[in-house]
Amino acid sequence: MPTISISSQVNVTVSVGTPGLSAQAFGTTLVTGLSARLPATDRIRFYSSLEAVGADFQTTDEEYLAATVWFAAQGVPQLAIARRWTSAVSGGLYGALLTTAQQTLSLFTAITNGGFDVSLNGVNKQLTALDFHAQTTLNGVASVLQTALAAALAGTTCVWTGRRFVIQTSLTGTGSSVGFAVAPTGAGSPVDIGALLGLKATSGGYASTGAAAEATADVSMAAIAAK
Repeated sequence: MPTISISSQVNVTVSVGTPGLSAQAFGTTLVTGLSARLPATDRIRFYSSLEAVGADFQTTDEEYLAATVWFAAQGVPQLAIARRWTSAVSGGLYGALLTTAQQTLSLFTAITNGGFDVSLNGVNKQLTALDFHAQTTLNGVASVLQTALAAALAGTTCVWTGRRFVIQTSLTGTGSSVGFAVAPTGAGSPVDIGALLGLKATSGGYASTGAAAEATADVSMAAIAAK
């Protein structure tokens, strides 16, 4: 039987190209939680290790527990964690993560007349006469700060998370905010302790405004946009 060359019927060109790009962040797992560890302005973060998650979350948080399971596997992609709020949330100042050396209690107990100015919900407040000399833990330091902050604006809180100081106002929604600590302007010549607490703009913390309530779908879309 006679044969017919395929080249007389069709033209075939074979070329080898590079693989197409995969979808951005494909394979990244998204965890949403209700703990208030991440500020509204930086509420979606990507992690490549459990240690990195531990810098933002406590070991009892549901986000940390989920990350423990995720990173227990070998060769897993990075993990995205997003904060979700089912009701409006308040603004906050999330201080820098303090190193072990920066957490040395004697640095704080040496303060008997500390102070700083801070904007609470857009209004400058003067904190003065802060005395930490009798405190035995950084939780005690946070308690002194909270007393002064609540006197400046009722309902304002301050907590020590074990790694950083966090200040939040009781107002919720987009009108709620806490600014970075700045040099004190109040009476009594207080020592500026903003840097000691990790609360200055140059310290490495985060200042966050409040936010309105949202649905889970909003979080997922925000995570896609962030990546």
